[in-house]
Amino acid sequence: MKTGAFRCLTLMVVAFSTLLCAGEPENDRATQTVQGIVTLQGASDHGGTHVSITPIPDAGTPFSWALLLGLLGLFGIYLLFVGTRGVVRFRRYSGSRPSSGATMFFGFGLGCLLLASAAWAALSTLSASDGSYGLAPASGDFAPGSYRIDFSHQGYISGSIVIRIDSTSGATVSAPSVELLPEGNRCSIFPADNPWNTDISGYPLHPDSDLFIASIGSGGRLHPDFGTVWQGSPIGIPFVEVPPDQPKLPVEFLYADESDPGPYPIPPNPPIEGGPDSDGDRHILMLDPTACTLYELFWAWPPGTGENPFTDRWYAGSGAVFDLRSNGLRPDGWTSADAAGLPIYPGLVRYDEVVGQGTISHALRFTVSRSQRGYIHPATHFASNSSDPGLPPMGLRLRMKVGYDCSIYSSEVRVICAALKTYGMFVADNGSDWYVSGAPDSRWNDDALGELKQIPGSAFEVVYTGEIMTGR
Repeated sequence: MKTGAFRCLTLMVVAFSTLLCAGEPENDRATQTVQGIVTLQGASDHGGTHVSITPIPDAGTPFSWALLLGLLGLFGIYLLFVGTRGVVRFRRYSGSRPSSGATMFFGFGLGCLLLASAAWAALSTLSASDGSYGLAPASGDFAPGSYRIDFSHQGYISGSIVIRIDSTSGATVSAPSVELLPEGNRCSIFPADNPWNTDISGYPLHPDSDLFIASIGSGGRLHPDFGTVWQGSPIGIPFVEVPPDQPKLPVEFLYADESDPGPYPIPPNPPIEGGPDSDGDRHILMLDPTACTLYELFWAWPPGTGENPFTDRWYAGSGAVFDLRSNGLRPDGWTSADAAGLPIYPGLVRYDEVVGQGTISHALRFTVSRSQRGYIHPATHFASNSSDPGLPPMGLRLRMKVGYDCSIYSSEVRVICAALKTYGMFVADNGSDWYVSGAPDSRWNDDALGELKQIPGSAFEVVYTGEIMTGR
């Protein structure tokens, strides 16, 4: 093989090594800004915490690899060309130039090897750039590279870290790494012993269970009051996560005596239930996961619009602020953004739980058309003047019967069924009977959710969680 070819190869190796070293940053990957995050590849539950591991393309490396692939390809083509000519020549003059022919055979084979290696590396680079890693979600061995690990609880990210794996043998990343997160960045939706998070599968039946179910309608059917879009507006009650530095705005209330005065961290153009032109409940739910605080507004109007008589502040029917680290209730007799005085967000069916995690670890909320003048804690407010003891009070808790078979339904409905058997659902507001609340999401499969409509009211029973109160 000619000396010029070896000189070219040497120059290529030196140039690539220089660019590769320049392209790789110092060992500060754990603190650098995350760029170019690719599609999520794995997720699972570990000790109640959802763990997602996402590959991150390395900064500086793609260009270096692209250069190497190009150089290898060109050099491989050159060797193929020279080697092929040598093979042909050797076959013609094998008796006179055996050493040269052997060299050409070697060049031909090396050219094929280099091209095959370049093709393999190119495919690997393309796969990495679009995130096609076969990752074990919670623990396992991972290829060298950068990864972002997100930790979430009950449907929202509670913190994340970025790691760099340099070892060619990989490294093990496990869910307990959540302990590396600052305490202030971890927040659950109320403590584990909060009523919303309590397993009621073993709770005793309420003595008036049959009466309450009959009044709601044992022959009625569940209905998903959430999904994608209906008549141009999202279906369900939306929410928005806000950063800790979100400016807080003053809000004037119609029912100021039962509302938390705020101010509230309302972002620009917040998602409003039913859309900005809705004439319905117009809920706005704002979650600050860093401060572990939930802000909720009912019948909210921006300054100078709709029913708002003010041009310099928001206007709402009522509002409530909840400390997610506390089990404290609102004062007896107080409403919230919900008729029952309950928070709304904890009872929503959310896509990331149902489809992303495959489990719901909290109670749900639903509505009834008629209720009585009374409530059961954790509810603190009634929304009726009726003294009929057969009507459900606010805060009444229903549970799906353990023997009801949900195996015939979609995977989405099976997850919801499991939650209803374990955590149940609260009567939270007046509305249509058996309407279960959730958050809108364009990723929902409305047809799959529609199978909820096959579940009858007779599949439920009422559990005893306390006495009915009638104060205020």
